[in-house]
Amino acid sequence: MNSTTHPAIGIVLGVGIGILITVGLQSIINKRTIATCYEDPHRQLVLLRSIIGDSYYCVESKYLPD
Repeated sequence: MNSTTHPAIGIVLGVGIGILITVGLQSIINKRTIATCYEDPHRQLVLLRSIIGDSYYCVESKYLPD
């Protein structure tokens, strides 16, 4: 089998592995953000949903509507 006959398989596998790594790293970042966000009373935890999954961000309260 010639390795150049199926380049799409390599692309699909590369994208799949990249997405799995991104989801895992986002989970680690979310845990740290949730644990440390409320150390400053002027911060608010914000949830954003995307195709990859949920993302939590810690935002200054002055940038959020009341």
